[in-house]
Amino acid sequence: MMLQVQTQFLSYADCLVSLGTGKYHLARKDLVLVDHLGVVFPLPWCPPSVSGLVHTELGPVPLMDWGIDCHRFGLAPKFLLVLHTHKGMLAVAAHAIEDLDEATAKTVPHRDLCQVLAEHIVDFHTAVPMAHPNRSIPPRSEQFLRVRSGTKEVLVRASEVQRVGKHTGVQELQPGKTLHWVVQFEDELLSARSLGASYQAACIGTDEPWCLYPARHGCQAVLVQEVLGFVQASAQQVKTLQHDGQSSTWLLRQQEAPLELLPMERLASDAPYANTVAQNAAPSASDLPTLSADAPAWRAQAHGALNLGVGPWNLVLPAIAVRAVLGRAKDLRISTERSAHALPVFDLRCLLEMPGLPLLPTADSTFATQVCLGARQLLLFSEYVASTHDPGSSADTGWHSVPALPQALYALLRAVRLGSGGCELLVQTQNVCGLRNAFARSRMKAAFVGWYAAPAPASNPPNTSNA
Repeated sequence: MMLQVQTQFLSYADCLVSLGTGKYHLARKDLVLVDHLGVVFPLPWCPPSVSGLVHTELGPVPLMDWGIDCHRFGLAPKFLLVLHTHKGMLAVAAHAIEDLDEATAKTVPHRDLCQVLAEHIVDFHTAVPMAHPNRSIPPRSEQFLRVRSGTKEVLVRASEVQRVGKHTGVQELQPGKTLHWVVQFEDELLSARSLGASYQAACIGTDEPWCLYPARHGCQAVLVQEVLGFVQASAQQVKTLQHDGQSSTWLLRQQEAPLELLPMERLASDAPYANTVAQNAAPSASDLPTLSADAPAWRAQAHGALNLGVGPWNLVLPAIAVRAVLGRAKDLRISTERSAHALPVFDLRCLLEMPGLPLLPTADSTFATQVCLGARQLLLFSEYVASTHDPGSSADTGWHSVPALPQALYALLRAVRLGSGGCELLVQTQNVCGLRNAFARSRMKAAFVGWYAAPAPASNPPNTSNA
């Protein structure tokens, strides 16, 4: 498609652009678009010559500024000029633009605007248009709720739980019986079953402050001691085993013990668990649980992706790259010494160059997320965690290929989107070779917090009874 230039400002082949107190020559062949200047979205990992991204009808374009402070001279920029360069489209903000006739060209000293830009984009990566940016997005994974009571730790499908939160009171349904309880949860009275008592895990209802409210009508709620967050896994990791005429379902995990996946119907009923086959279909948005404000987990959407927020930026990771949201960072034990299977921990605020701020683990609202970049797993601290649509879904629009940007930032991203929610940056999670450049390594070193060793999976003690 031929790019059209808005010509209401111009009538001659070339023009004279005023930036601050300087005037620059611009050939008409290099001008792609003239528009009014709008919102500027800041970017990390950029030199001072890059003010941020601006939204145009052609997509996000970097706005360049090489030290020209128009406001200092009382010259507020009015126009946005999008230019074609050998690296891709770039924009400048001008406070005046006029036709360049022969008389003006002889009397006004000026420099070529594109030559000035070329001096500031030497280390930029050339923009590569992506005709179908959503095709290479990995398929979504399934969400499981990870819970524990005493020594028993299990997974529950998120689609089978409507709400999760702390109850305000619990009472035995029958005196001396620790399996069934009456629970007050969000102004409701519920019949609930204790996970700990079900498996004799040395934990009963009075020690289980969390309540899983079932999605299926008529099913009992379940009391658990801890809600450990959501775990992301693909359907290939879920395996159903046959034994003694029955079946059980397990989630396979790298370098960790497998976790049993239990249907809510089994957790919340006395019916025998026989010939139950796991359903691997991903849940719809209406089926997923909402969580109370203090729950250390996140709400996933259908075609879900995870949004890690820090400062003005939203880093979006496809769900397949998210291993788990571990909860508040201040509750984790971070060590300065590396141990077996420990994960490196990085502070996103330091990683994205927000100096002068304390480390995130000191904040109550900080979350820790376990992610996988390439073949490496690590922990990221962010100011908040939110769910968003999968960039590969038809319901999610507005993503654009990465424009011409500095090499390190270009290698970090797969796509960008600008909107009312701010600047969203889709992170490159598969091919991460580009992140091994000197600048990226220096930022990783500055953002390194320590090592996190996941707690060893709980195991059931042997049954020594004579029964």
